[in-house]
Amino acid sequence: MRRDCPPTAGKERLEVLGDGASAVLEDFRTLTLRRNGRVRKSRKLAQDKGHRACVAAFIEAVRTGGPAPIPVETLAAVTEATFAAVDSLATGEPVSVGS
Repeated sequence: MRRDCPPTAGKERLEVLGDGASAVLEDFRTLTLRRNGRVRKSRKLAQDKGHRACVAAFIEAVRTGGPAPIPVETLAAVTEATFAAVDSLATGEPVSVGS
């Protein structure tokens, strides 16, 4: 968490904007959808970050000899994007990803 954030601020937030609509997911508990002046909000008491399902999918792939739940190419692309984001923050310049 950033040092300038109050301790009561959520630690995870995802915002998606486009085509006249927005979605905000806070701490994997509250989802707010806005479109055409309408707001729809849903809340969960428990967080579901998908860890249990991810582990179960991995174990099932190992047991059955099936494909990995997340392809290696996807994991490599995420890693490359993460390093590019760090470089961009350090330099203040855009960094291209993908070849």
